[in-house]
Amino acid sequence: MSNKHDKSDPSIRNLKQSWDDKDATREKLEQREKQLFLEDQANQIFAPIEDYFTRLDKVLHRVRASAKIEAVWEHLVDQRLRRVATVTSTDPWQQLRLDFTIQGVSIMYRDKPYCLSREIEALILVITGEVERFLEPRE
Repeated sequence: MSNKHDKSDPSIRNLKQSWDDKDATREKLEQREKQLFLEDQANQIFAPIEDYFTRLDKVLHRVRASAKIEAVWEHLVDQRLRRVATVTSTDPWQQLRLDFTIQGVSIMYRDKPYCLSREIEALILVITGEVERFLEPRE
């Protein structure tokens, strides 16, 4: 059979299409499994920051403010994940957006990596300072 004949034969076209469809489905499943694996790793790395924001939110309610962290990871290129936290003040109404990126085993914040527990503690101090400055009364 010639190649030209193969392309015109409906059963061969159907078979090739079936293979292509199966390949595409398998690739999507593999990609989703990879995303879930990255999210699981990111959740473990990010847990201390998430715990911090939960405690921070309870404290901020006393001063008519709140802290909220997005529940879903945003997938970026190069196997990086991003989550955003928002601190909101109601008097006056204003918001502070804090972007965190997980890259490997590091939390990137303002282009600086934090990866060891001591560095995570330092990151929490950085965040606390930013939130305090954000909530300071302005004249």
